[in-house]
Amino acid sequence: MKHFLLFLLLFLPTITRAQLLYPYKDTTYNYYIGLPETWRYWTITDKPGISMISREVNPVIDSTKQFPTSINISIVNHPGISVDSAFIYLTAATAQSRLQILDTGSYTVNGKKMLWFDDVHIGSSQEKDTLSASDFVVYSKDRAYIITCTSTTRRFSESRELFHRVAQTFKPDLPAKQELIKITLPGDRKWRMYMDSDDSTTHFKQVLPVNEMPEHWTTVVSLISEKMTGNQNIENILSRYSAQIRKPCKNSKYALLAKSEKSALFKVECADADPEGNLCYLTKGATRWHILFFSLHQSTLPADVIKQWTEIFQQAKIVIE
Repeated sequence: MKHFLLFLLLFLPTITRAQLLYPYKDTTYNYYIGLPETWRYWTITDKPGISMISREVNPVIDSTKQFPTSINISIVNHPGISVDSAFIYLTAATAQSRLQILDTGSYTVNGKKMLWFDDVHIGSSQEKDTLSASDFVVYSKDRAYIITCTSTTRRFSESRELFHRVAQTFKPDLPAKQELIKITLPGDRKWRMYMDSDDSTTHFKQVLPVNEMPEHWTTVVSLISEKMTGNQNIENILSRYSAQIRKPCKNSKYALLAKSEKSALFKVECADADPEGNLCYLTKGATRWHILFFSLHQSTLPADVIKQWTEIFQQAKIVIE
């Protein structure tokens, strides 16, 4: 776990000072964005061009205004243009209801140019509320992705930072469907995804109990799917991962619990000042090695815990998605 927490430091920008951002992936329009963890979201299938709507669950109502803070993502298919052209189109299309442009600017997000503006405008509801918004545009592979973040004008000063942080997690052009591993988590507690990331060779996912944070954890579940390279076999993978887990601990105890040609199960218990017990299951898929970790913040893994998580790991399913 210590090894993987170092890896996670690379991704801490997905946490805002006020809100943890939940990783949301849209496989229809092929993008990723971090949404506020406590918000609800809806995938839209009956309105062409609108992919997703996310809203604050228990908004603080602004006097008599009943408008919740929200984030919408729209997609416009328009081959042969640029992000600058898409931005001009957006500002023109929204000009009729606009009262004032507050600010404009640009970011480079995951290698893509993102243009944005903050404005004050008249809402489309019957009450004609005065609203404020941050609008962001990214263009990639003949698609303009438009992220619209809206709140009441009174609340905009506190919402704007969150809007801009959310927008800067946006990533289009996700990899094609790939081989991953899934497990069924125990139902005796609630879980939440803390990390879900991809690069060219590895998919990494980490799950925590819903009431825990990485800096004060007691239990962590990690799922890794890495592309096969060269002539790797179970001995190579077992040697590499067991060494990585044992390396940070001066007083580690390693035990191989089971092994076959395609899978292995081992545990590493660490009795250092910062104790940790890890149960690891390795298994071979068609195109990837899959590695599952259960980490407990104590020096030994109880027998019943090993039995429970061994069964969970061995019942894991390899899927394509």
